[in-house]
Amino acid sequence: MKKGICFLDFDGVINNRIIKYENGKFNITYLSKDSLSFSNKQAILWISKLCIENNLDIVIISSHINTCDFNYLKNKLYNSGLVDKVVIKDTIKPYIRRDIGIREYLSKYGIDKYVIIDDENYYEKYNELNKHLILCSSEYGFLINEYISACNILEKNNVKTLK
Repeated sequence: MKKGICFLDFDGVINNRIIKYENGKFNITYLSKDSLSFSNKQAILWISKLCIENNLDIVIISSHINTCDFNYLKNKLYNSGLVDKVVIKDTIKPYIRRDIGIREYLSKYGIDKYVIIDDENYYEKYNELNKHLILCSSEYGFLINEYISACNILEKNNVKTLK
């Protein structure tokens, strides 16, 4: 089966808001970029399932690439529960808009099998990218409904999807 790409954002997809109680106050926040893991372990397992069953490697599109080393981000994903069979291949270029970075990556490597998983729509301008977008709720992230939608996107693009 042909290899494909899962373009993966972090915050709002696998790093969702958590509530903490510190110093007598409740604080609702994301885990920081300095944390050794992401908050949504279920989302990470659904991403793992999607990638393994559909032969997808991960390319990171999160803004974390602007401030964090690739190997640090890679280790953070595996520390968070990403199954080690999943390959974290690359990032888009840092400090550019995601839509531009993804289009450049697709063009450079001739990729036609892909899905974009994000909690924000940076892709409205590009209808072709929108056809591959799974827009997650930033509160819940990537769960079973998003997984099913991602599989459907891959199937619509004539890609054999394993169930």
